[in-house]
Amino acid sequence: MAISVTLGPVTGCKPPGIKVERNRAGEEHLLLLKNSQAIVGVLPQVGGRTVVYRRPWGKNMLLAIPEKWNTQTAQPPELSPTTGWHPYYGHTVWLGPQHEWWNHQMLNPKKKGHKWPPEAWLVYGAYEILEKSDIHVVMRSPESPIYGMQLTKTIRLLPDGRVDHHVSAKNISSKTQSWGIWSNTRVPIRHQIYLPIDSETKVRAEFENQNALERTMYPYRVTNGFFTLPKNLPLPNGQISRSAKYYLTPPKQWVASIYGLDLFVKWAKTPKPFPIAPKQSSVEIYVGRYLRPKLNQIESMIELEFHGPYETLEPGESTEYEEAWQLVDYQQQNIQGAETEFLKDWIPRNTN
Repeated sequence: MAISVTLGPVTGCKPPGIKVERNRAGEEHLLLLKNSQAIVGVLPQVGGRTVVYRRPWGKNMLLAIPEKWNTQTAQPPELSPTTGWHPYYGHTVWLGPQHEWWNHQMLNPKKKGHKWPPEAWLVYGAYEILEKSDIHVVMRSPESPIYGMQLTKTIRLLPDGRVDHHVSAKNISSKTQSWGIWSNTRVPIRHQIYLPIDSETKVRAEFENQNALERTMYPYRVTNGFFTLPKNLPLPNGQISRSAKYYLTPPKQWVASIYGLDLFVKWAKTPKPFPIAPKQSSVEIYVGRYLRPKLNQIESMIELEFHGPYETLEPGESTEYEEAWQLVDYQQQNIQGAETEFLKDWIPRNTN
């Protein structure tokens, strides 16, 4: 059966009857980049993370907690070697490989060999703004005493609504180090994600299986040449989590996230091939839904993760990585396979 797909232009148009909202609740606390096609909201004071990406008339395509954006009423986490995990979500940058996070520091010897959480300075620290305009910002992180590294992030909004993210990671220590930049973009679990794969793509799954009777694995499927996840699966009765981490080796670093008529695409601009950090993959997808009994709430997310080049850095040297985002007009079709046919057409025309 032939599938009819409606392709929208890269430059979006406001649907009839939809109000343009230049600012929404909480966005007054963000550094905003704006034009007629997109709004980008950045939180420099908490890890320099991006927490908003939307059309002026559309939904925020990133998972975020607006209540935490006012750092006068919601104090950022302490910068300490004992700081735990604090969910702010949005788009953040880590360094890989994960198993080396705590192995080269002496500030918290008990953490050696641990893989969680990430250190606080790069993910929760206040970033210094070096440059800014209505359409770009350049920010520099605090120096991390855990990694001996410092990040510089450049975010630029282009006329068609595309966003270019460039990250530089500098070795500020006195010793040789090996790291790669790790891009992590969190979206709501209600989104449908698609990652193009081919016959050579390897898929490896990790599942947190302690207390297995209370936990279940979040499955995946391959459809029409794309890796995807069943959308918004609930927790089974009597279980506290449904999760999985998938490690993939696709031909390109590229992923799409769809919700209703909104389509968010993320792809790497740094050309492959390049070496990837040990025990990591060029693309990783994490999906999780957890019951938090003490908070009487369910936490859920999808992480869209890319790894940049894994490089050995002498003191003062840096590694770099760049990716692009795009909001795409998408006329949803109630026909099985329409989304993947749309993406098959859009990818080669727009992400080279």
